Amino acid sequence: MDEKRRNDRFVVEGIHCSIMSATEVEIINMGIGGAALIANGRLNIGKDYTLRIEEKEGRTLSVRGTIVWSVLSDSRNNARGETMPLYTAGMRFKDVQSTQMTEVIDFIKHHKKSPEKRVIVRFDITSPEKATLNFPFSYRVKKVSLGGLLMETDEAFTVGDTLSMELSLGKDDTIEFLGRVASCLSISDSDLERYDVGVEFIEMSDRSSTALKKFIESL
Repeated sequence: MDEKRRNDRFVVEGIHCSIMSATEVEIINMGIGGAALIANGRLNIGKDYTLRIEEKEGRTLSVRGTIVWSVLSDSRNNARGETMPLYTAGMRFKDVQSTQMTEVIDFIKHHKKSPEKRVIVRFDITSPEKATLNFPFSYRVKKVSLGGLLMETDEAFTVGDTLSMELSLGKDDTIEFLGRVASCLSISDSDLERYDVGVEFIEMSDRSSTALKKFIESL
């Protein structure tokens, strides 16, 4: 592959890039079937998230679930004095393995505010050290090269930030990489708030690099 082809970006269709994001949440109550949460961002009904709980003793609990309801419930000021909306949402746990169920029951027993012994009910929960919801955002990729990609997003990205990302090449072929945000430009001809975000590949496994090279050679 000559140098020009290595640096050229090729227009692509049907390719998406996923970025794993996380937001801190407060657990209101919890049972073996799900939990009620407060988050500083909207949680989409029907979308799957992973609830990760870190306890003071160093133990962690991760359980996957689906948001079944979500409402705007309050607001608070952030560190910059900006008003941020708060959403209350209900999560239904899914695909919980037996070991995870044991961990969920153990967590409830240690953090419940009520002396009620049954675990089939939901309990108000004392806050653990940290609780986060992890979820992937998927964006349409417009161009790709061996050195990076251009994707379209509905939010601005900070130039210089590094992000763990996945690039779907179709046919169940996905590559993982560490990317650096190289540019973020507003799309002026869009009625909605949209951005062209350029990402530079800065770290990628040999397998992913080979898969990307084969994909580009096929264009």
